[in-house]
Amino acid sequence: MKMKWNCCTCFKEAGSDLLLNPTGIAGKKAAFYTGTNKTLMGAMKDVEIKEPGTFQQAGGHEGALKTGKKGDVLTKDTTKREQQFYVDIYKAKEDGDKEKAWPIEFAPKFYGLPDEKADENAAPRVTLENLLHGYKHPCILDLKMGTQTAEDNETKKMKKVRMAIKDFVVGSVDTGVQLVSMSVYSRSSKTQKVAGKAMGAFLTSTNSMEQLLGIFLTRSSTAKVNLTLTKAFHAQIQALLKAFK
Repeated sequence: MKMKWNCCTCFKEAGSDLLLNPTGIAGKKAAFYTGTNKTLMGAMKDVEIKEPGTFQQAGGHEGALKTGKKGDVLTKDTTKREQQFYVDIYKAKEDGDKEKAWPIEFAPKFYGLPDEKADENAAPRVTLENLLHGYKHPCILDLKMGTQTAEDNETKKMKKVRMAIKDFVVGSVDTGVQLVSMSVYSRSSKTQKVAGKAMGAFLTSTNSMEQLLGIFLTRSSTAKVNLTLTKAFHAQIQALLKAFK
């Protein structure tokens, strides 16, 4: 997506000041999130986890991510452009080009491109580190950053129009951020609460980003902000903003 240069302004407009000043919300009462969390969690789909630690996909096309036998590596169906992105940044790292290699700080480890000759009709793929490996009940937050989803060179006009309408409806054309999908573990129901692509768009258009992040960054049992998690989240956002300046 296209990025607004002043990303801090985007976050403030989205109502997510907790990312810019996480310590400022430490004193908020649990009641601030309790009602909203219950409502939003109730709207999310319940997915029963039969075996803790098994791979869970929160968003993207169904079956686009496949894990190996050990579970620490996954293969992702992607585009030629994303393939080239990983090739380029890791090549830049090998060449010592820090200016071009900076995205590696925010990206999973790249293990190369699978052999596509075996199936000429297969989608382009990349082999990456599975960041969820080792977690029993991983929580996943997929945010799309930017004000425009469609590429400028998108040739399918109707697709470009649909994307532009969606950006307007969910508000990302102004805020520069939208929820794509989310998966959080509910201790009470012992299920994974999942908001897929359609639900993610609906929740973005009907709730502030702070409310949505409240689900992800609070303890479900007390609805109190998990400050350790929020600070780590905040540090990554600030590092990303710095990289774009």
